[in-house]
Amino acid sequence: ISFLAGEACLYSVIKRSALSLGWKLVGEDASEREKRNCHVIWVDRSFVNDKLFLSIQPWQRINHFPGMTNICRKARLAQSLEIMKKEFPREFSFHPTTYVLPQSFGTFK
Repeated sequence: ISFLAGEACLYSVIKRSALSLGWKLVGEDASEREKRNCHVIWVDRSFVNDKLFLSIQPWQRINHFPGMTNICRKARLAQSLEIMKKEFPREFSFHPTTYVLPQSFGTFK
């Protein structure tokens, strides 16, 4: 199994874990073909370029998914939940009123 652990793989524990499993580490210095054909792609940044998702093959795995920042950032999650609550009040009544400051400052007061 080849493991793309380039500049986006920030933590050495991830690379050590892959090596302990016997996986081959592929770094930034590898050929584009070798990087494109990795079985596992690891990204430790919250933003992942959509082009990466468009080029991924069915047999490849990545530790992110498109739109992940919309649920992993508290402010974005709160905004999304509020939008859904307006559309589906009964189904989205499970979370407390949330304020994203400074946008919600008037309501927050």
